[in-house]
Amino acid sequence: MGKGKEKEIVNYLNGKRYKDLCPVWQSLCKEINPQVVPNDEVIAEEIAGNFKADLKIKIGDKEACLSAKDGSGNSVHQEPLPEFLRFCKEQLSASQEVLEEIRWFICERKDARKLYKEKPYVFDKLNDFFEKHLKILLERFLVTGLYVENTADYIYYGKVEEGVYTELRSAIEVITNNKKDKKLHPYLKKRNHIYIGPLTFQAWGRTSKKNRGNIQIKWGKIKENIEYINKLKGK
Repeated sequence: MGKGKEKEIVNYLNGKRYKDLCPVWQSLCKEINPQVVPNDEVIAEEIAGNFKADLKIKIGDKEACLSAKDGSGNSVHQEPLPEFLRFCKEQLSASQEVLEEIRWFICERKDARKLYKEKPYVFDKLNDFFEKHLKILLERFLVTGLYVENTADYIYYGKVEEGVYTELRSAIEVITNNKKDKKLHPYLKKRNHIYIGPLTFQAWGRTSKKNRGNIQIKWGKIKENIEYINKLKGK
């Protein structure tokens, strides 16, 4: 979501009373602070910098940080390839073979379909590797990013007054506890892409000199998945 849209959300929320919010933001604020009362004022502010959270909301004595998305083809994470390879080696004990296969997938300039035709076994191996380490990868891509400050508590998708949201750590639990669910794990039926749960692992700009050598994580069916995750949560 662009900074203009984040500012639009902050402008909508900041200074409003809970009773004057639209239903989706009343629901979210009630989740942040179950003791909220009608006249409680919302304080909202943008978070500057390259963090997972885009804005902070405070209501009463409780606060939470949100990652905000809108539109299609939502990118939820970018990272330099060397940084990600170091993470895989140090935190996931990736073998040299797996590291080289990740490097091959990201650095080749052909699109994923052509790469799959060349080496389908690499896609199988990386899907299996990422599935094995699903929870820690989802935490990195959705909650913490490369930093420990300003991590995201919630993800919100949609227009300012019409959207869906979910609490991220409980969403990650739903995804990791339902590994046979094809809606949350599309790699079970479609192996010609590389997935981390419902997220897609991609190269960021294969032919772009500026972005080449970076990984990008996209959440293509974010609205559909959030609604389904919330259903599984029993919300």
